[in-house]
Amino acid sequence: MKIKILIILFLLILISMCCFANNDGVMNKYLVKYIRDDDNNFDSRIYKQPNGPFVIYTFPEMAQGNYIGLIFHDIMSGPVKGKWKIDNRFWQEGSWCEDVINFAWSFDGKFLFVATSSIYGDGGLYKLDLYNKSYEQLYPIKLEEAYDYMIIEILNISEKQIDFRVQKDEEEIIKTIDI
Repeated sequence: MKIKILIILFLLILISMCCFANNDGVMNKYLVKYIRDDDNNFDSRIYKQPNGPFVIYTFPEMAQGNYIGLIFHDIMSGPVKGKWKIDNRFWQEGSWCEDVINFAWSFDGKFLFVATSSIYGDGGLYKLDLYNKSYEQLYPIKLEEAYDYMIIEILNISEKQIDFRVQKDEEEIIKTIDI
């Protein structure tokens, strides 16, 4: 009987450890690790922002990569909310939506960070201002930093910084940016 209890306790501890993404014990519900599911299916999916009115809709184009669009999903309190209008709730423009590897929502709900590949995108890390429909490229910031083949993947996000992996040709490095 004692062995069964110890095994059950061990399994519960192991399961609880697997459920947490951050070292501080807080589950990181703000980071979407992979757009495709575990079976590598290419179905369109919807990812609801955990702390705001937006959803991401994915457009998997099989061999051409994954593309995303942003939708203002919740009810608006008036005809305009930031740059969003009640009759225009979809946003997809520029390089941030092309060949997306993964993305992360900011903890305050104002921003979305998107990592792309250079195969069908440009291999950049983007910060989208959700309410103002504007974006900036955080990495690479200089043209000479870009490579022919580059994949960026967001590893972790906190309230103050974002960690990401950059694979350039054969080189792989981990970078951190204050946000």
